[in-house]
Amino acid sequence: MARRIHMGTLARPHGIKGEICVDWYADSPSLLDGPFWLQAGDAPPRPARARSWRMHKGRPLLLLEGVTDRNDIEALRGQKILVDRDLLPPVDEDEVYVEDVLGFAVILPDGSRLGVLDHVEYPAGLEVWSIVTDDGKAACAEIDRVADRGSTILQGHGGYGGQPKDVVLCACSNKQLYEIEHAVQAIDPGCFIIMLQSNEVHGEGFRQLELGKSESSESK
Repeated sequence: MARRIHMGTLARPHGIKGEICVDWYADSPSLLDGPFWLQAGDAPPRPARARSWRMHKGRPLLLLEGVTDRNDIEALRGQKILVDRDLLPPVDEDEVYVEDVLGFAVILPDGSRLGVLDHVEYPAGLEVWSIVTDDGKAACAEIDRVADRGSTILQGHGGYGGQPKDVVLCACSNKQLYEIEHAVQAIDPGCFIIMLQSNEVHGEGFRQLELGKSESSESK
């Protein structure tokens, strides 16, 4: 059986044309032009192909063959994209594929042995949203309504015109991105949204969320 390498993860739907955002871990997404596999959790991988892909804000947007319904796309969130090792291009002398060093000893600078590299994870993590809006209270209320998430309002000013603005910070799982984005844009179409990824979020007033944990595994 061919060895398969985890090259990316399906993140979330984009727009209304059936595209899905991809968290891509390789230098070039050109591997999406060829055959690849999708894997949900520990289920057996299944073959897949792209109808097309394009870059958008540094991330590939993927159209999958046989997938056009948004509900089907939502069900693909978090699935791994695997590529046969034999299809990967050769690396330069000073480069290496992570998969090829699994099992290698990990040595600290002082020469002591730390252990063996067992695996490398690429979890989706938390999405941290920074929303610049004229009505922070309304944005917070919508976030609470659609996602049951707490949020924080900071006071800011536009760098060009100096107008006062509310900056709303909210941490949520990637499953809630679509609902929050559309809810906030509905009340303030001119809002400015910045999305960041965070490893962990701790604090009073909401559940602790960590990388690699699903919503169902969190304790309230």
